[in-house]
Amino acid sequence: MRRFWLSVSALLAVVLLVVTVVPFFFQWSPLNCWHEEVDITTGRIRRQWILLFVKVSESIEDTPLSEVVLKGQPPSGTPQWHRVNTFSPGIHYSPHYRFHGAGHQIRCYGRGGRGG
Repeated sequence: MRRFWLSVSALLAVVLLVVTVVPFFFQWSPLNCWHEEVDITTGRIRRQWILLFVKVSESIEDTPLSEVVLKGQPPSGTPQWHRVNTFSPGIHYSPHYRFHGAGHQIRCYGRGGRGG
């Protein structure tokens, strides 16, 4: 029985090491990262959490822009999701994507701000 618990503990230690330490050396890897994407047809934002190459959670939220574009109607057509940010534990900056600033601009201008 002791050997079983030792094996489980070792496996747990390896998984924790991979999930918490490895992303510092391999930034933005799908071992543990968060993606933020924007639907350029509606302005909605999608957030995904990837852990060990598996999507753990996903949420889609409306923004002030999407509320104006959709005007209370459900989205029609195929969404065109484009990645804007990717983050890893302890890494608070993202690689530069084509629509990199879109999420910030949608949120900031939607509240009546000046953007930026």
